[in-house]
Amino acid sequence: MPVSSDGRVALYLQDKHPLREGIEYVRHAEDRGFEAVWQAESRLVREATVPMAAFAATTERIKVGSGVVNSWTRNVGLLAATFVTLDDLAPGRILLGIGAWWEPLASKVGVDRRKPLRAMREVTETVRRLIAMERVTFHGEFVDVDDIEIDIVHGDRSPRNVPIYIGATGMKMMELAGEIADGVLLNYLVGPRYNQAALEHLAAGAARAGRTLEDLDRPQLVVCSLDEDRDVALDRARELVTQYLGQQPHIGKASGVDQSLLDEIGRVLTWPASEEEIRSAMKLVPDDVVQMITASGTPDECRAKVREYVEAGCTCPILYPLGDDVFAMIDVLEEALTLKATHPEAVPIAGGTDLMVDLNFDRSRPELMIDVSRLSELNTWHREDGNLFLGAGLTYTRALRELPEMRALAQASRSVGSPQIRNRGTIGGNLGTASPAGDAVPVLVAHDGEVVLVAAGDRTRSVPWSEFFLGPKRNAMAPEELILGARWKVARGPQSFSKVGTRNAMVIAVANLCLVMDEDARTVRVALGSVGPTVLRAPEAEAFVAEGLARAGAWDDPSALVPSADLDGFAERVSAAATPIDDVRGTAGYRRHACRVLARRALLWALEERAAEALIA
Repeated sequence: MPVSSDGRVALYLQDKHPLREGIEYVRHAEDRGFEAVWQAESRLVREATVPMAAFAATTERIKVGSGVVNSWTRNVGLLAATFVTLDDLAPGRILLGIGAWWEPLASKVGVDRRKPLRAMREVTETVRRLIAMERVTFHGEFVDVDDIEIDIVHGDRSPRNVPIYIGATGMKMMELAGEIADGVLLNYLVGPRYNQAALEHLAAGAARAGRTLEDLDRPQLVVCSLDEDRDVALDRARELVTQYLGQQPHIGKASGVDQSLLDEIGRVLTWPASEEEIRSAMKLVPDDVVQMITASGTPDECRAKVREYVEAGCTCPILYPLGDDVFAMIDVLEEALTLKATHPEAVPIAGGTDLMVDLNFDRSRPELMIDVSRLSELNTWHREDGNLFLGAGLTYTRALRELPEMRALAQASRSVGSPQIRNRGTIGGNLGTASPAGDAVPVLVAHDGEVVLVAAGDRTRSVPWSEFFLGPKRNAMAPEELILGARWKVARGPQSFSKVGTRNAMVIAVANLCLVMDEDARTVRVALGSVGPTVLRAPEAEAFVAEGLARAGAWDDPSALVPSADLDGFAERVSAAATPIDDVRGTAGYRRHACRVLARRALLWALEERAAEALIA
């Protein structure tokens, strides 16, 4: 059955925290809607199944998994019996995560990891049959059993539902997981870009078994070092990153960490390593490597990174807390989302520049409001893989001050109200109000952007602008959702925002327009506000001008002359795309005329800017 990431988040515990504290963390995670807890068993430190039993015995709903036991040191009969026993303790809640272990640890304890793929196949297939309560005879290279079964005399002999996840890092093991497992446990200390290759190989393996990628669960371990003091968070993660880059360099190599850095760290430490060796090697690991392969930093940085993993194909982020306050990591942003889920009728308020007008004119009297203005996760912006993400709580003043290179956004922000309004008003408020006259909305639409929504349980979804805005002051948000922010791909080329109103400042638009020229795609996109039930695009005008630029040779030569007839033709087609009405701010005819003027002017600005830049170059 297809597996999705909607609403899923899990917890990962290793050995940093005392086991009794771990029980409290797991119970708190269960209360907060976490799906599962995975207990590590990687180094020679904390065995997995004892903590798993403790977690299972003290909870009611949360799933409990091994993350991961190895395929070498437990006999297949004992391995199957152990997980059937755990299933007796928590029926239907146990997950078997199994991996191939790592060097040099395996060889140091006398395990010869030869042919790990064959060994994993034999162990997985045999254990699966035993858990299904079959009698098994299997004579393989690594598994050799004769007529065995889980010999339950007094108890439930029915087949057990214990999904098997293979912990895979290498691509051959990834394909095997796709072929024979219920899911793959994607490793930590790899970046989101690693997932692209991993999922391709996972899909190839699934195809061999007549399945698709969507049939496989793909939870992923994500190291999470969270602190309001960014430097503290990064240093805390740096210690773990350093240890793994030195002791398990195959993980870092898979994620694109430079081989010379791995070699340099490897000369300083291996396994086992003293604290002094780890501290010495930490000096070699820069901040960008830490943040490339972990979710580390301030709360908003951590949440943004977790979203990257989900967008890269992870179906359930498994958060590995490094900080001392694990409760805080579990709770980040969850309080407001939980309130919204419990009281879907509540109205979120940040700047209040639209809501207070409705209150003053008695157009709205919400019984409950949720103040989200101090959530740092919303009051942010960042770039990610060529995209720009604007948090819902970002004010126009900050957008104007901190993102001047995004010219259309800066121009739109400058046109909003008075300085006081710009200090309070937010991007998310403009999107949520969904007014066709909103000044930030045409910028999103001209960039072909999307609105990112979030609900309790870290459920996020991205909605294209064309599906988000449903009509005048109507949007596609579910009652329990909040706007996390807006995202669009940054285009290389000129862009502008312009507006016509009944006066020069502090005015609602009679018409506004955003034009974005994308040099790489060789397209021109234009969005129109306040001239229809929602912000509109003008696809015929966009195609016309792109073809006109091509005919004139202007895409290749910015100084090439574009005929005046093409400028006029573009403006006429933009005007024809408008569907305005008569109201107190202007007639439909005047609005169409304004669109015509704004469109020709914006295109001329873009062409002049390109020509000037070419002349300078």
